[in-house]
Amino acid sequence: MNLSHRNIVIIFLCLIILGAGVFLFYNYKQQPLKQKQESSLPLITIGFYAPWEETAISSFRTNADKLTHIMPDGLTLDVSGLKIDFSTWDIETNQTNIEVIQIAKKHNVKIVPVLHNFFGVNFDPERAHKLLDSPEIIQEQFANELGDWLTQKQLNGINIDFENLYLSDYAKLPKFLNILSEVFHKRNLEVSCDIEVGLGVPYQKIANATDYVIIMGYDEHSGAGQAGPIASMSWFEKTVKNALAKFEPKKLIIGIGNYSYDWQSNATSTQPISYQNSILLAQNTKSQIQRDSASQNSFFTYTDTRNNQHSVWLLDAKTFRLQLNYAQSKNIQGTALWVIGQEDPAIWDLF
Repeated sequence: MNLSHRNIVIIFLCLIILGAGVFLFYNYKQQPLKQKQESSLPLITIGFYAPWEETAISSFRTNADKLTHIMPDGLTLDVSGLKIDFSTWDIETNQTNIEVIQIAKKHNVKIVPVLHNFFGVNFDPERAHKLLDSPEIIQEQFANELGDWLTQKQLNGINIDFENLYLSDYAKLPKFLNILSEVFHKRNLEVSCDIEVGLGVPYQKIANATDYVIIMGYDEHSGAGQAGPIASMSWFEKTVKNALAKFEPKKLIIGIGNYSYDWQSNATSTQPISYQNSILLAQNTKSQIQRDSASQNSFFTYTDTRNNQHSVWLLDAKTFRLQLNYAQSKNIQGTALWVIGQEDPAIWDLF
């Protein structure tokens, strides 16, 4: 082979190698990125729904396509602890519930009502105690009656939110959840449980008894205590890390708050207010909303017409973005927004 022929062969081989390299590089750049995007998406996206908030239905109507589940708040244990007050979900007295069902069906969103032991202004431990301390046959009857009601209403399961329990009752909760799940799974209904992070909670037993658990990543400072960040980033990250030490990621949903508290300096407690109302309050009192760099929560202060000092802390879309990104980076089962109707509307652009 003479020199010119050899050069042609070398050039031809180089072109083949270069073409193969470009092909491999292109596929390398494309495939991993696609896989990473798929794995980073939460499998479950829950919106807790506040039927008492006028803006809740319009928010759900606009953003239902971003959710897999909606959890309407409102089913309550009655004073006996063995029966349920369904009045909040009564279609005849609350016509909005009809639209909630219609929107959910249209967007294939599961409807999973919340059952809680809230009464008055606090969670009532005695109501939950009467149920958790009852004989197994009574709990089975309770589960069957609830399952029948959910099936009749064409709903998809129940979320148990028993808070402020007597310490001895936390150990009794898994047994009740096991009974509930055994009854519900035969009806193709799911069971989830909201978890308070604290001593005495049998985390693993609760996880084993449910389809998934929801850890409340908010109320670092709540209406029952002193003013402060509702969910500082350092506290939120610690909450997620502690949860991952107790639960498998596939069982774990992280609740992310988006609402406000208005603390009066001489009051013993306060109730949450919506993000929108806190913005209006700042405007009406000519207060400047500030960003606390340490917590990544926003706040402002004002003096009311009776000369009372107020401190308002709020969770906005900026904080939500940071917390959502952090939670998703841990490859957990999903996230839950508390609460539709009180949120900063800008959070929906993050889904």
